[in-house]
Amino acid sequence: MKENDFIVNKFTTINKFELVDDKITQFMKFGSLEDYKEFKGFINGEKVKGFVCLKDDNIYKLEVLNKTKAIELAQSMRGIYIISQALHYGIKELSKVKGVHKEISNIEDMKFLKKHLFYIFFDIDEKLLKEVLKNENKNR
Repeated sequence: MKENDFIVNKFTTINKFELVDDKITQFMKFGSLEDYKEFKGFINGEKVKGFVCLKDDNIYKLEVLNKTKAIELAQSMRGIYIISQALHYGIKELSKVKGVHKEISNIEDMKFLKKHLFYIFFDIDEKLLKEVLKNENKNR
């Protein structure tokens, strides 16, 4: 353990633990206001931030920053497009597998996700293809 490591419990240590500033933020804890300071650090190489209670060193609102960014990307239109594109080509390639190695349940689950959550790539892909073919036929 290094000097600036903060042991949360026997399973979790925050490396490079550092208080962000001297600002005190209050949160309700078991019916009374307690003082907290914001911190930043790393857990298993992932950047984290949160608040530490000044009274008992309990951690509050721990947030894994890269995970948050990944979730935000996945929920954005770009993320939905990328995931739908991956599902589109994943289904296409997995469907080519023959015999006992074909993962039918995975393909079916991927189709379900694509149909109900990540349908953008399919719609754009098919529309663009039809438009290109239509324009190509006009130019002949």
